[in-house]
Amino acid sequence: MRPGAVCRPACNAGWDRRSHSSRTRGTPMTTLEQRLQRLEDESAIRALVARFADTCIRADHDGFKALWTDDGIWEIGAPFNLRRDGIEAIAALLHQLRDERNFFTQLVPTGVIVIEGDRAAARWPVRELATGPEDHYYDNVAMYSDTFVRTASGWRFSSRSYTYLWLNTEPFGGQSFGTPQLP
Repeated sequence: MRPGAVCRPACNAGWDRRSHSSRTRGTPMTTLEQRLQRLEDESAIRALVARFADTCIRADHDGFKALWTDDGIWEIGAPFNLRRDGIEAIAALLHQLRDERNFFTQLVPTGVIVIEGDRAAARWPVRELATGPEDHYYDNVAMYSDTFVRTASGWRFSSRSYTYLWLNTEPFGGQSFGTPQLP
């Protein structure tokens, strides 16, 4: 078809728009509004995960609590085998894990998200590094498996489960320069 030409109905004969969408052949194409909502939901969930890492790095306990449902569950697997139920117990675990560290960072690349209405699930690879207290070292690669719920305040964690893939507690070099604050 030449540039600027208009495709008449005859050009579309036999073409089923639903089978040419980015979705699997034979499934109905969603509306623009539904696709936009899905993108907004995914963006909000990714931002929630980023805020989790940010609040942990900065030891922002109030900000951390705001990320969870009141009945949330936070699990950290073997070799530590920790589980906390409810927002107050979850917040206390962050204090326990974070407050005595000289340095802590959490790196979270992109993950896989599945959204079903007002609920979602996701999986994220994670890398963490920490030093302290004293001569303790912590370097790991893990996977977070999460569930989320949409609340009146936006998406919140209903559960996070941390599974270690690799863990090193041997000393490593480097120097900590503190955590920058937001402008």
